[in-house]
Amino acid sequence: PIRKERAALLRQAGDIQVQKLLQTRIGATEQVIVEKNGIGRTEQFALVKLADTKPRAEGQLVGLRIGSVVGDQLVEAA
Repeated sequence: PIRKERAALLRQAGDIQVQKLLQTRIGATEQVIVEKNGIGRTEQFALVKLADTKPRAEGQLVGLRIGSVVGDQLVEAA
């Protein structure tokens, strides 16, 4: 029981730190590699939801401005 409680506390602390990091990226330009279905990843492996404004090839490396955070994903500025 104590192990499970400690593990839950550590996961919660980790989630808080991830959110803090993602929030610091708002307004920044990130290098993102384009993956499938309108998703990409930053150099730090953070997920990025790509705007539907431009067609991009899978595997393409692009500089994107981050506009917001939704859940555990960065969102490209429109």
